[in-house]
Amino acid sequence: MGRADLTTPRAPRPSQGAGHRTSASATGSPCKRSRASATDLSSASSVSGSSIVSGESGRSRKSQSPQKQATILNIFSDNPIRHNELHELMELESLPSDLEQLLGLLLTVQEGRSVLSNLDRLELSAKIRGSALSKRWLDDARHFDDGRPQYGPTPPPQQVQKLVGRAGDCWKRNCEEAVWNLEVHQSVLCMALRPDHDTSRRLTFYASTTAPILPDYTDQDSEVKVNLKVDFCIFVNPTKDTSAPMQPTIQALQRRLPGASVNHSSSFSLKGFPLAVCIETKRSEAGRLSAVNQLGVWQRSHFAFLRRLRDEARRLATSAGQTLPPRLDALPRWLPGLVVLGHTWHFVPATMDDGPRGVTTWFGTEAFGGTTSVLETYKVVLALQVVRAWVEETFWPWLRELMVHIQQLSDKMATSSQSQGGAG
Repeated sequence: MGRADLTTPRAPRPSQGAGHRTSASATGSPCKRSRASATDLSSASSVSGSSIVSGESGRSRKSQSPQKQATILNIFSDNPIRHNELHELMELESLPSDLEQLLGLLLTVQEGRSVLSNLDRLELSAKIRGSALSKRWLDDARHFDDGRPQYGPTPPPQQVQKLVGRAGDCWKRNCEEAVWNLEVHQSVLCMALRPDHDTSRRLTFYASTTAPILPDYTDQDSEVKVNLKVDFCIFVNPTKDTSAPMQPTIQALQRRLPGASVNHSSSFSLKGFPLAVCIETKRSEAGRLSAVNQLGVWQRSHFAFLRRLRDEARRLATSAGQTLPPRLDALPRWLPGLVVLGHTWHFVPATMDDGPRGVTTWFGTEAFGGTTSVLETYKVVLALQVVRAWVEETFWPWLRELMVHIQQLSDKMATSSQSQGGAG
């Protein structure tokens, strides 16, 4: 099956409910989102508002439960963050076309279809260790397709088996989140996005556990007790973009944006890179709501950064007597995010809400893959490469054009100003 087959989205089946929730996330159109309830993931709205507003300011961040954090973000924020079940999003009648396609792809990955190529099948049969029972999946033809390499290379079987072993050790030893990140999650990201330590790729990632959000892009009053950091950020390296020289544009934008950053973080290591996907990890399912709270804060700040960039383009266009092209004026209707809970990987999109500048995150209970087995790990690798394809084919081209347009308008105004000064 070629790439065209793989990317054909399968219609979500509402009767399966949560069974297909986490494998694919989609962001609904603004006119339809109002039909979905704004119920918190774990009934955070049942917490008394007065108990949160009073008596909490003197407590440490660790003493505040994720349920109370969710209520603060939803009820007491000027730009609320709401959490909904993913199946509600999947049941919406209208979705952005790029989201619908990605949803179909991730459903395909979750079902284990076309996860590996037929060449991979031969290598796996020869090199993978284990009992006949553990290798039964190799006889299932649906897992293999010759179109798979179009999304990127697959890691060798021995490497995957070693990673599954390390993940099992982390689970058995109840390891801390930092250990999971170092021993397991970073390795999975490398397999998908940095095969063979390849540094020439346009899309890569950094650990971001110490990266704060710039105050310009977040609601400090409501979030003082919510951890404002995530574990990894997938970003675009403009110096690796062969379609156009982007570094002069990036540097010009850094001179005019808060914190000299072309994203919503003040991290020195990330300042020169446009962010695409943020990832929050927890050691187990128990950290689910806390992870979605943190991810939601980052996704809302990401929207705020993109809005600021678009508004700057509008301002420059107006000053130049122009209007911004509609394709650049329209912000993305959704942004991707990932939550990792121990072994399991979940796709968590965020949609912009109508009216207030808030967002809704969409989370399900079923993962698109994990690190419990060789097959599940290959699912995660493919899912990450599918998300990368969306960034490179949809998100980055729009953002790159917007950035270049800002520089062109700015240069035009500077030239005009110099000409007028010379004439005077």
